[in-house]
Amino acid sequence: MRVIYLLIILLISLQSYSIYAQQNHPLAKLWGINDTEVLEWLDAEKYLIMIDGILNLILKQDNFISGFGGTYIDIFANWLVVNTVDDSKIGELLALTQINPYKESLHFEIVTNSMNKLNDYFRTIKLIADNYKPRGALIYPDMGFNNIVIYFFDSHINNTEFINAVEPFNPKIIYADNLIHKI
Repeated sequence: MRVIYLLIILLISLQSYSIYAQQNHPLAKLWGINDTEVLEWLDAEKYLIMIDGILNLILKQDNFISGFGGTYIDIFANWLVVNTVDDSKIGELLALTQINPYKESLHFEIVTNSMNKLNDYFRTIKLIADNYKPRGALIYPDMGFNNIVIYFFDSHINNTEFINAVEPFNPKIIYADNLIHKI
């Protein structure tokens, strides 16, 4: 019985052992940093997520939605990338009291697709997908590409009719098995 109690205590103490004390923490590997820097990078990411939350509420407003194409966090550069269709709106955005304190954390990228356009393209491509029923496909808006992405899990499945039907919307097409061969 004592052995069982000792094993339970040992297991509980191992569970409470900090994952940050491990060598080769998964996030450290992913980000290419030292294990000791993981907490600092997580704090930086939380900060950028907080700014993104504030910014996205503003960008959804009528006077901004057609001038911007969404946001994404670039943890390596430690900034929030703001996809910008109409660069004349940048000054107006930075002048807002909610945004001004965070302007040093923002990086503006000139892009072609606004959030309105991406939302319209996504809805339309979804309707086309409902008709053609592509197999092994994942469809999503990607702010890094400033485009709709159609991710196919297997390039051997014939989805040519669907791809031809969505061609006017110029989505980014990615095949998973092609990515695997490149790695």
